[in-house]
Amino acid sequence: MNSPVSWSPTSMPEIGTVRAQYEGVGVGTAAVAGPVARMGQTPPEPPDSPATGSPDDERATAFAALAAVAAD
Repeated sequence: MNSPVSWSPTSMPEIGTVRAQYEGVGVGTAAVAGPVARMGQTPPEPPDSPATGSPDDERATAFAALAAVAAD
């Protein structure tokens, strides 16, 4: 059975009608629509340097950060 809602190429905006370009952490490439809310400061970009610890050290660091956020 076909869905009652269809998405055709004509549903997309014309090329060149982009109103803003967003860059940074957490920005995807998919088209979205919805309400806009202004949030706090932009988070800093992660460092470009590779991890220096072992995988176990990196895992422990990540779990500690998750626990700190969960406790907040």
